Amino acid sequence: MLTVYQRVLRERFESLHPVLHRFLGEVRGGLAVGRLRVTRSRGRLRNIIAAGLGIPPAGEYDMRLEVSPLGDAQRWIRHFGGYALKTGQREYRGLLVEASGPASIGFELIIKEGALLFQPCRAWAFGIPIPLWSAPRIVAENWPGESGGWRVRVCFGVPLLGQVAEYEGDVIAEDAQHKTSPA
Repeated sequence: MLTVYQRVLRERFESLHPVLHRFLGEVRGGLAVGRLRVTRSRGRLRNIIAAGLGIPPAGEYDMRLEVSPLGDAQRWIRHFGGYALKTGQREYRGLLVEASGPASIGFELIIKEGALLFQPCRAWAFGIPIPLWSAPRIVAENWPGESGGWRVRVCFGVPLLGQVAEYEGDVIAEDAQHKTSPA
């Protein structure tokens, strides 16, 4: 059985940095922890939209990521302190499709200089294709970190208002964290 990322990236999966290769190649899912900074853009409407997208209030958070298999898809739950951002990820026609509620975004996955980049290229609402320009814009980057984990940056935007929020920080797989901790 292959993971969603192995199915989307196919032979390119082997060119992922080892830290991302290990985590995204684990069929049973995985756990990771980190420290992330959430920022929100100014304006009441932008903050309302950010909250509607599931982004926690601005601040520094201990984050816990839980990835679990869900049929041929995966469930991703990002815990920011007492807040949880839940999505499902699956492969569809060579894209990584991430869904939250009735909305889905299809990403082309790009590997560049050790980083894994998520470039949005399709969108759906209630399973119906919608023009990409009318959908929330989510751009994500993951690149190897110095701590044996990876650095993540995810930006959230909406039409007409631009960026409404982002989160960024360092993440490490729990099994890697235990291996690097002193005995």
